[in-house]
Amino acid sequence: MTIVTQLALPRPSAVDPPLAETRRNKIPENRNWQEHVNSVFEGILAARGRLVRRDAKIEIIGASEGGLGAVRYLVRNWPAWRDNISALCLANPLHTKSFDLISSEPNTTGSKNAGLDSASFPSFVSSRCRAAYESPEFCEAQLIVRDIREEEVVSESNGGANGA
Repeated sequence: MTIVTQLALPRPSAVDPPLAETRRNKIPENRNWQEHVNSVFEGILAARGRLVRRDAKIEIIGASEGGLGAVRYLVRNWPAWRDNISALCLANPLHTKSFDLISSEPNTTGSKNAGLDSASFPSFVSSRCRAAYESPEFCEAQLIVRDIREEEVVSESNGGANGA
């Protein structure tokens, strides 16, 4: 149960305190959204051959903090997951390229574009990741999209959809 749900539960009167959180409402290793994402990867998806087929291709859908948690987890653990993750879809993404997509791995390719060798996580994001934003603009408005590969601003029509 989320905090919002817990606070919304009926009470005898408006001045009564909300229900106290009990041990039944606490899940080990799930105190916050990053711990929850880590536990899904390490406790469920990593059990290849037991809970998930060994050759499974995993497509991740992350909303807001869940998407940020998945991005941060995969940046740290990309070599172990590279062969199993086939797509990443983010709704209201919160990550930033300059902070969340920077890997601590050294650039071994010699390329000036360190994070974009074909096996890197930033390269995967640029080719296999999609993000959806809610836009306050009308449907046919021009949207400004940042291209991760060239760091230039590209003007792109949203094709009649509300988002990019």
